[in-house]
Amino acid sequence: MMTKTRSPAPPAAPVEPFPVFSGTILVAMRRALAAIFLLGYCVTSLANLADSGLEARHLAYKNHTLYNKYARPAMERSEEFMLAAVEYTHGRAQAEINIKSNLEAGHAAYNKGDYEAAFLKYRNAAKRGHASAQFTVGFMSANGTGVPRNDATAIIWYIKAAEQGHASAQNNLGIAYQSGKGVQRDYGRAVHWFTKAAAQEHAMAQINLGMSYRDGHGVPKDEKRARYWYWRAANTGNADAQNNLGVIYRTGDGVAMDGRRAVYWFTKAAAQEHAIAQFNLGMSFRYGHGVPRDNTRARYWYMKAASNGNADAQNNLGVIYRNGDGVPTDELKAFLWFNLSASQGNQTGLENLAILKQRMSSERVAEAQRLTLKFQPRKRTVQ
Repeated sequence: MMTKTRSPAPPAAPVEPFPVFSGTILVAMRRALAAIFLLGYCVTSLANLADSGLEARHLAYKNHTLYNKYARPAMERSEEFMLAAVEYTHGRAQAEINIKSNLEAGHAAYNKGDYEAAFLKYRNAAKRGHASAQFTVGFMSANGTGVPRNDATAIIWYIKAAEQGHASAQNNLGIAYQSGKGVQRDYGRAVHWFTKAAAQEHAMAQINLGMSYRDGHGVPKDEKRARYWYWRAANTGNADAQNNLGVIYRTGDGVAMDGRRAVYWFTKAAAQEHAIAQFNLGMSFRYGHGVPRDNTRARYWYMKAASNGNADAQNNLGVIYRNGDGVPTDELKAFLWFNLSASQGNQTGLENLAILKQRMSSERVAEAQRLTLKFQPRKRTVQ
């Protein structure tokens, strides 16, 4: 006789577990509540004493200090823990949303000039592994933007971003190892990071790698490879590399001297307002290197370079106006350009200025100094 078996009962529907927060997160929540309470106390106190004159102002200062010292840091830490709790509950998708919101808030704060707030938002994104945010935190730490300057902290964040393939972080890390800023100087490590960034067509890293080969820092000296990396950067439109190539062809450094090629690269860089290239182009026209000699064009390029703050060009313009070379002699303009050159520490400009002063009356010197004060050459941030 067969025994009839019962079919097993269907399993009960799984119960969605209630999210359990760690003790650290609960502490953070309590800190956030305490911070909010303290902030409310500050606001209420100010409102109650709004008409109390000096006493109100004193209390406002005291409460503002308390807020900055205790409440704000607690709220910032609590915000990070709360975000971590949400990410723990909802997964990576929520983490990506938090990264995006922090980046947007960081950009907005930075554009408004609130660098301290921007730094905190970028750091939130950086802690979640965002490479560009890590680079930005490193950059701001290195420059003391929104946070006290700290080269060692900058290196930590540069390494995090560089290991994720961020080219600018790799280049900056190379510069740090090359200069010994924040780390022990190591030319070999510098070349390692320059090479990684250069392979991603990072123009400044290509220039830095070229200079490493030129000077034999971290690699055997190799003028051919130096020229190759300058050429790679120059073809991306980098003005520094274009000027460097021009110098190589003008001087014959590892190649046959070629004035026409030098002028070609100087012209490309000069068109981008590169002051040194403009000066070099002026020199080419002045002495007929690669182009027919032309003092008018030489003066034009000297003027462009001098207006962009190049001290050598300023001195050369002073010589032109002092001697009346293709222009009427003008002691005031000569003084102006010598003075501007000398103010940058240019030794030739200092000597020419001293000689010119001896030839001028005190009234003319005073007039020339007033003219100099009115002139404001454009400042170039990168040369």
